[in-house]
Amino acid sequence: MNRRFLTLITLLLSMTAAVFASGDKIRVACVGNSITYGYLVEDREHNAWPFKLQTMLGDKYEVGNFGKSRSTLLEKGHYPYVNQPEYKAALEFKPDIVVIHLGVNDTDARYSGDTSRRQRHGPAQLAQSER
Repeated sequence: MNRRFLTLITLLLSMTAAVFASGDKIRVACVGNSITYGYLVEDREHNAWPFKLQTMLGDKYEVGNFGKSRSTLLEKGHYPYVNQPEYKAALEFKPDIVVIHLGVNDTDARYSGDTSRRQRHGPAQLAQSER
């Protein structure tokens, strides 16, 4: 996991050289489910991963936590992220970078036999709508 996180950080840094040159803060929107939100994380405002990311990236970045517990990537899922107020807030944040952590709740057994519900609002489409 640490290797993946370091890879993500490296990718974030390499993608934002132009913004650094302008002097503006780089906006990072963390969208996702309860893992992003920090559900059951003690002192989530300081210990959920988006807040840890903010600390690691420093003052040149502004990281927003737009996690929503129970949310799904499935557009026809039981709690689609794109229908939540956090999705609208993430769009209004106007991020330069979007980190998506969705899909865990899409494995819910309630949909295991219903393949018609597995039409996804794919990660690429979700990121595209953030533009």
